[in-house]
Parts: sequence; structure tokens; C-alpha cells
Amino acid sequence: MKPLRILVTDVQELAGLGAVRSLGRAGHIVTAVHTSGFHPAAINSRWCKNSMGYPDPWKFHMQFREWLINELETGKYDAVLPTAEAAIFAVKEIRDQFPQDIIKILPNDEHLKLTLSKFHANKTAKNAGLTTPKTIFVFDGKNECDGDLSSLGFPVIIKTDNSLTSEGTYIKGRTVRVNSQEEADLIFEECKALGCSVIAQEPVKGSGVGVFLLRWNGKTILKFAHQRLHEVPWTGGASSFRKSVHDNELIDLSEKFLESIDYQGAAMIEFRRDGTEGVPYFMEINGRLWGSIALCLHAGLDFPKTLVDCESQGEPESPINKQKSYPSNLKCRNLSGEINYVSSVLKSKSGPSKTKTILEFFALSLNPLVKYDYFWWSDPMPALVQAYLTSIDILKGFKNRIKSMFVSRKTPVTPKLTHFESKPNKILFICHGNICRSAFAEFYWNKNFSKSGVKAISAGLCKEMNRPVPLRAQSIANVFGLDLSGHKSKSVTKEIIDECDLIFVMDTENYEGMLDKFPHSESKLIFLGSLSGEKNIEISDPCRKCPMKFDPIEAKNIFDRIINNLNLLNRYISNQS
Repeated sequence: MKPLRILVTDVQELAGLGAVRSLGRAGHIVTAVHTSGFHPAAINSRWCKNSMGYPDPWKFHMQFREWLINELETGKYDAVLPTAEAAIFAVKEIRDQFPQDIIKILPNDEHLKLTLSKFHANKTAKNAGLTTPKTIFVFDGKNECDGDLSSLGFPVIIKTDNSLTSEGTYIKGRTVRVNSQEEADLIFEECKALGCSVIAQEPVKGSGVGVFLLRWNGKTILKFAHQRLHEVPWTGGASSFRKSVHDNELIDLSEKFLESIDYQGAAMIEFRRDGTEGVPYFMEINGRLWGSIALCLHAGLDFPKTLVDCESQGEPESPINKQKSYPSNLKCRNLSGEINYVSSVLKSKSGPSKTKTILEFFALSLNPLVKYDYFWWSDPMPALVQAYLTSIDILKGFKNRIKSMFVSRKTPVTPKLTHFESKPNKILFICHGNICRSAFAEFYWNKNFSKSGVKAISAGLCKEMNRPVPLRAQSIANVFGLDLSGHKSKSVTKEIIDECDLIFVMDTENYEGMLDKFPHSESKLIFLGSLSGEKNIEISDPCRKCPMKFDPIEAKNIFDRIINNLNLLNRYISNQS
């Protein structure tokens, strides 16, 4: 077979690293592309010919699409293999705009509708006869179905789907455990605002079992299964340690499921069950290469190479029938993931024995039969780079911990309201971006306390202006009866400061930023959170930590704190009148 020039996306992910190794080893010319700003281990693989950065398809989705179209039009590639969901969705949406001779290595649109959506996947699996957890299909992205979770009891697992926002971000779906209808409703409001589908399920005990299949022209070409041994965190999440298993029951169920939808391509079907004899519950299906791909490769089942063979030739070069067998109990670890697993156990108040967990970690590290995601004897450089990057992260963590032990970070003391004798005419709320906390405070004050005669405005220290409030924050503001859809951010200026009598900041970073840029504002600055007398006077930013991980429950709690302090401010001003 003639070598193909293949562009592989998302090589900062383990699936991308596995694809680079598999396809490069097979003789293909691999260009590994990744989010700009990263230095992924995969680009140091001996089988990586070229590499480059691109706009993050999660944060800058439309820019990524434009970049990808332009790159594929250069004539330097024969095929494109997207390996993470944001890039897969982008390729799905613009595949018709690529040069006709470019091979697009991903499932068709009908199957991607299932593999990119837990809502549609669970409905389809249920119709195909698979056992699913007791499920309520809450919202399909357009029409509300059922949001009453009383029949499930609490706690409940909420699963949201990915969604492309009008702001140009592709938001990754989440799996969240909620303990009340009120918490669930906050997530539902967010999903309605984003237009993403959501389901609610009863929790399922047990461990995860993954079945990996490559189906082509109506038959299974490759099949493999593994059982998760460790997850991050230990209560459930991504696999950090797993072993190969021959679970014929689940493999048969998975084959029948894919046959019922006439699936073509590679897929991972995830189940969860308690013990080897427990009922297997369908969890999800992913139509992409998976993070634990290294275990399949160590076991001799080369999914990426075979998938490319099928896409380019219609059938693999060599008969795969000879490759049906693979070793049982072959174990594979992600070392950095294992460190996080141990950390999650040590931080927990229950769960596995801490002593046994530490001893197991070192015993596995000394076991020569255990394989690794990053370390391959035939390709050691990615592991060395990853070890270096992990070491840097660990050292930074120790440094910050030691620093916090000896250097106490003191929150500045600002004047109390009683320091200001005259009634203010205008007040200013400040946060970093003026797209969440300060905007909420401004709108809430002007709506509820306009009778005080005091007008509120807001601004941010960020230089970017005219940004809207993120839809996710808007959805939570709606719960409080506020419509922030018309707000556009503005940057604080000397003129704005001079026209205001009091300036309320949300956190220490805001306070220090104001002193740095506008020293003359010091006499007007007050921490909004200080009005309630709480020990922690900082009001944290639900958008700044990581916009992709915005937590609506946390956001509601933050907005509640803002309202509490605004009520106290109004009471004080009323007493001045």
C-alpha cells in the first residue's frame, strides 16, 4: 500500500499519541497537530514527521474550522484523522468543503449523532434491547421532555451533551452527580440556554468495562475489551490503569448493537456493572479513537492502522481473522494518571486503604510485565517528555504548598461602609472581565434597589470590550429574574472611577489591579464580600477558572453571595437617607 500523508489532530491527547505511533509505524507520513501553546509528548515520537499548532477547537471552534480548511487545501495531505470530539464535530460540519480527494476518517453523520450525544445513544441502545440505567430524557436540545426526577430518587447522575455556542466555543458535555431537584434544575436551565440535550440517570455501582470494535462492510474486523482497575478520581472518571479481558457477553452485546444501527468505523462501547456476574448497563458509545488505545496496541490489535486501511482501500491489506486472539490480563498504566489516582485516594475520607494504595503504586511501578500509555521501548521519547512535564507540575504543586505554609497570603483590608458618611449617588462594581459577577451585581441592584436613588454601573479590568455575558452565566442569572443578554463588557477608565462614589471589587486580584492601574481609586475601594462579615470576603469567578468547566451550581452560590451583600448595602444606604 502506498504511504498516506495523514494529518492527525489533538495529539496532546492519548488517542492522538496512539494514532501517531500506529500510523507512523505502518509507514504513513504523519503530521501531528495540536492546540497552540502546548508541547505534547507525541511530537517527540520517532514516528512523527511534522507538527504544528492550531486554534483550540474547543475554545475557538470557528477559527479552527477555517484553519483546517486552509491547511487541507495546501495539497500536503491525503487524509485527516480527528481524534477528539471538538475536532470531530468540526470535520463533520465542514467535510464537504475539503478537497474531494481528502480521506475523512470518521463515521457518517447519522452515526455521529449517536456517538456525540448521550441522549440519542441511550435512546438507541434502549431500543436495541441493551440494559440502560433508569433514565429520564429531560431535554433533546429543542423540546423539553421531562424534568421531574422524583421517580429516580437522589442522588442522580446528570449527563449533558456537547454543544456549539453562539460565542464560538464547543462546550464538552459533563457528567454530574446532583443531590436535589434544585441542583438539577440549574443544570437544566443551562442546557436550555445552550440548546444541548440532557438526560438524568440513576447511579450504577461497579466498574467500567470497555468494548472496542472496528466494523466495516457489515462485519467486525477487530474486537477487544478491557476492564478499568483505577479511575481518576477513584470514585469514577477517566481510566488510569486497566487490563485486557475476554468478556464475550459484552462483546456480543456490542456487536449486536452496532449491527442494529449498521455502524461502520471504530467505536468504543462503555458498560458498567458490579462484579463479573452483575447486569451490564450501557453507559455510552464513542465513535473515535480512545484514550486507552495503548493497551490495544500493546495487545497486538492495531485499530488506527486498520481503520485507515479500511477507509483508503475498503479492506485491510492482511486478513484480520488471524488476529482475533489477544492476551488476557495484560495491564497498562498512565503514570501521571496513576499519581492523580493516588492523590484522590489520599484526599478522600473514605474509599480504598491509603496504605495499600501507596504500596500498590510502587509494586506496579516495579512490575516489568505492566505496560504504559506513554513509555514504549521502541519509542521512548514521548515518555521522557511526559515525565518531565509531570515532574514540573508536581514541583509547582509542592512549591505552592510550601509557600502557603510559610507565606500567608493576606487579603487587603479596605475601609468599612461606616467610613463613608455621605450617601453615594453612583456605585461601581468591578471584576476581571465584566461578563459575570460585576454585570450581575449591576443589573440586580438597578432592578431591585432603584428606589434607593443610587445608580449602579459595572466595568472590568480586562482590556477586551463589548463581550457578551456567556450563555451559561445568563442561564443562571435568569433563575434570579435577570436578563443579561443585552449586556456588553466595558473596561474601567479614570472617567468612570471619578464619577462614582464607591467602588466594590470581588477579589484580591481585582483590588490589586485597581491599585496598579488607578492608584487614586484606593480611597473608594471596598470588597463587596466584606459587607456580610464573613471570614472569606473574596467572591470567586465562576467563568475565570476555566470557561469550559463552568459549574452552574457554583455560579448560583456565588450569585447568592452577591445578592446577600447587595441587600446589606441597600439596608445601609436606606439608613443613611
